[in-house]
Amino acid sequence: MLENANRLKLETGLSQSSPTTLPGWHGLVLHSTRSGSNSVAVKVFDNVVIKFGEDTISSLGRDETAYRAEIQRLSDWCADNNLDLNMTKTKELVVDFRRRTSELHCVSINGECVERVSSFNFMDVHIATELQWSSNTLAVFKKAQQCLYFLRIHRKMDLKKELLIVFDHCSVESDYVERVSSFKFLGTHISVDLSWSTNTSALVKKAQQRLHFLSVLRWNRLQTDVLVSFYCATIESVLEHAIPVWYAGIVFNISYLRYIVLMTNLSVASEPETRHKINLDDTLDFGVRTSVQTSTSWKAPIIWDGMFDPNLYDQRHTEEKSSVALTVFAVGRYLDAYLKTFLTSAEQHFMVGLPVTYYVFTDSPEKVPNITLGSHRNIKVIPVEKHTRWQDISMMRMRTISEAIESEIRHRFRYVFCFDVDQEFKGRFGSEALGDSVALLHAHFYKLPQAQFTYDRNPKSKAFMETGDFYYHAAIFGGLWQNVKDLVDACYLGIIEDKLNNVEALWHDESHLNKYFWIHKPSKLLSPEYCWDQSIWDKQGIVVTRLVWAPKHYDTLRSG
Repeated sequence: MLENANRLKLETGLSQSSPTTLPGWHGLVLHSTRSGSNSVAVKVFDNVVIKFGEDTISSLGRDETAYRAEIQRLSDWCADNNLDLNMTKTKELVVDFRRRTSELHCVSINGECVERVSSFNFMDVHIATELQWSSNTLAVFKKAQQCLYFLRIHRKMDLKKELLIVFDHCSVESDYVERVSSFKFLGTHISVDLSWSTNTSALVKKAQQRLHFLSVLRWNRLQTDVLVSFYCATIESVLEHAIPVWYAGIVFNISYLRYIVLMTNLSVASEPETRHKINLDDTLDFGVRTSVQTSTSWKAPIIWDGMFDPNLYDQRHTEEKSSVALTVFAVGRYLDAYLKTFLTSAEQHFMVGLPVTYYVFTDSPEKVPNITLGSHRNIKVIPVEKHTRWQDISMMRMRTISEAIESEIRHRFRYVFCFDVDQEFKGRFGSEALGDSVALLHAHFYKLPQAQFTYDRNPKSKAFMETGDFYYHAAIFGGLWQNVKDLVDACYLGIIEDKLNNVEALWHDESHLNKYFWIHKPSKLLSPEYCWDQSIWDKQGIVVTRLVWAPKHYDTLRSG
């Protein structure tokens, strides 16, 4: 606020008030301290004045006489620099724990007495003269109570629970101090478990981004000494930051670091034969998702968001020219209800950047919709026999997939993924999902105890299981074409033997798939993030939903 066009009022205070304290320490905080367009930085004799943004904190001495003299000097300094202290926003707080206290005279500035207060609000934290938290807790409680009133109104209006939770997070919980699992301090990430996985992941990701530019320089045929200089200046400096402190404590990320260094050497080296291979799954950060299981007892990874570097996987599979065949069955009313949405969303999210062919098995080839495809993406429609019972359609797909792999897929693709059609892609479903043998954890069972798994308990069925490791969902499975063919052949054989014995597995092909993965352990498991049922209320642990179940209308879709 300008006065007489050449004087600026000095707004003082902590959250609109400025504390000066006795007798332990004396502090004065000045807000909005500006003259023209320049901020005012104050240094009064031997006292240090520290400026944070628009706040200026003056740390004064312990002597009361010096304290009052210092305030007078500050007042004089303001007058000399065309500044006025706003006395309505200047407050004095006294913290005194002495047994014998004496009456303290008020602090006077320009003839006006500074108001003495028992507490003040500093950045939404209430500090009291007794240095206790009761005032702050009461203030937070009152503010939250006011917000709860509106939450009750929203509830009476029958708003959805999701909206009520969002309101609670935004208006009520926001008043609390946020508790984090890790934070960055002086360039180093410190986590609650005092492990170095978070820090190492951050360093590697930063180095990986810069590695891209090193590759660009190499493709432009720059000299090796230039590439080495670029590496030392931009990548090595990141990887070696505080390395004597954290390197001995890392467990899961050693291979990840070695991979980055190896890729750097390859980018600098001129001979392609120097390229070596490393298992990408060794670069997974198993410690980043502490609330969920990230590996199995047989050391197979369970893929969750945040565990992998998507650029690392995409780069490797692009270099290896990986190709994927996706099989999907759209029979009867399922074609009209789901196929277009499935294919359209797959084009946006499934294995983007890799060659993909969609093998659509249907009893109505003429109804398959025309979808705009990207480069190296194709659709092949294969007619299949129409069955009267949906259970037969579900189980006979194993034989059909086996025949397609044997006749064509094995000669053109390295990987095969098999999907149910009543699903929609919502996010990246990328190359991190590729593996030798890939199974999916069922969204409804991944948190339940094993006793509640719906295995086939009928001893007469080839799918009979007394126990198991996990409950897998047959909506998605995949892997190398050889392994997928072994799986579908084994399931089909079990189905045929059951039919000969007049037995039908509890959940049809899914029961046989669980039996197969119990005997032949998958090399990689996909978390429920890769196939989520949105009707499940408990989403704890689910960070992203990459594929979701479409609404089911079995009464109109299925026959038999």
